[in-house]
Amino acid sequence: MKKRNLIILLVLLAVLAASYIYISKRPSKTKDQGSDTQAVKLLELDSKKIVKINIKNKDGILELEKKNDKWALTSEGGINIDQNIVDTIVSTFSALNADKIVSSNPGNLGEYGLSSPSSATAILEDGSEKVVYVGDKTPDGNNYYGMVKGDPKVYLLSSADGQHLMYTVADIRNKDILTKIDSEKLNYIKIVRNNKTIELKKNDEKAQTGQAQLDSGWNITQPYSRVYGTDSEKLSPVLDALGKLTVSDVVEDKASDLGKYGLDKPSMEIMQKDDKNTLDIYFGKDVDDSYIYFSVKGLDGVYKMSKSNLDALNIKPFDVTAKFAYIVSIDDVDKITIESGGKTDTAVLTRTTKKAEKSGDKDEVVTTYTLNGKNADEDKFKDLYQKIIGLIVDSENDKNVPQKPEVKITFFLNKGTNKQVVTEYCPYNSDFYAVYRDGKADFLISRDKVSSMINAVRNFK
Repeated sequence: MKKRNLIILLVLLAVLAASYIYISKRPSKTKDQGSDTQAVKLLELDSKKIVKINIKNKDGILELEKKNDKWALTSEGGINIDQNIVDTIVSTFSALNADKIVSSNPGNLGEYGLSSPSSATAILEDGSEKVVYVGDKTPDGNNYYGMVKGDPKVYLLSSADGQHLMYTVADIRNKDILTKIDSEKLNYIKIVRNNKTIELKKNDEKAQTGQAQLDSGWNITQPYSRVYGTDSEKLSPVLDALGKLTVSDVVEDKASDLGKYGLDKPSMEIMQKDDKNTLDIYFGKDVDDSYIYFSVKGLDGVYKMSKSNLDALNIKPFDVTAKFAYIVSIDDVDKITIESGGKTDTAVLTRTTKKAEKSGDKDEVVTTYTLNGKNADEDKFKDLYQKIIGLIVDSENDKNVPQKPEVKITFFLNKGTNKQVVTEYCPYNSDFYAVYRDGKADFLISRDKVSSMINAVRNFK
């Protein structure tokens, strides 16, 4: 039994050894021996000499002609086309390769969709032409079957090349109409909805807003009675969305009846400006649940846009407005008075200059702080100052409130043209004050917030 097992084992080892020797000695298959994946060159043209392109397929005829180094659509007049997309067609003609030969002598071209194929023709400046036929997609969807006029073989074209050679008018239309604004130089935004306007302007350095500059770098100039800063966290998605507005499709190149798209009475307007250009977009009716019609001032077309592009732009002015009743840098303040309940509290910041001891060193500004005539610790005073300027409004004011303040705060400033800024807190109801500045009250603030600030001042030690 042991001898028999030994013989079987030896036979198996001999078979394995023979197989290894055969595999290791067998020549490997190289491209020179005809790899069926080797690319086949079909066309090699000078792209500069291609002057006309004609594409015919089930969707119609596309005829292009180069004029003064720019391509024009001659099969349909008045349509603005994307030169970069046409260049992809030219590039495809100038260096067209097939992945492989499918059949050298096909019997039935219908098997490949090539009995009635799409055709793409490149016409050169000498009048000669090259024609490529594009048939069906392969079953796996990764390639197209194709032929070249005058060559009986069926080839395997890449999916990209096949698509380029079957482009339609819709594919080459210029949809890049919303990128004329440089987002880095954007300085003006206007959004109008339901006859209500939000206007935003980029700050000049230390713009005369009457308050400290905030991180966003933008002011809201409408719809309120005065200019306010903006909340950078809330404004950021708006700026981001403006830079991502895109055309989903061209509905009509030359629209004669804007009414059928709701563009005779737009539902929304978005205007943007940079230092050179203005982009003014008008929105009409919904196409469906996902898209909306729009037009661009200065263009004749009507377009579609995904409604999701507008989600971040459906804002209310209060959403992006900085909520401080009044905020100013402590370095710009010399004195603050707070009048409430028949009593006035006075905070004074006195600055003296200490000359530098060494030549070339900067002088030192020394600030002392007092509240109601008593010296105050610097850190504690600055904490109190944050409570005074940290009053956050809660909502917009929706009615005419008598300007009869229960609390009045006056800031005496050392910078700017307006040396005094007064905020007055007038009763709106039992829970809120209307916040008055310069005779106008745009916002409301909780009485509790104001009372808490006053208590902090009165209890300061």
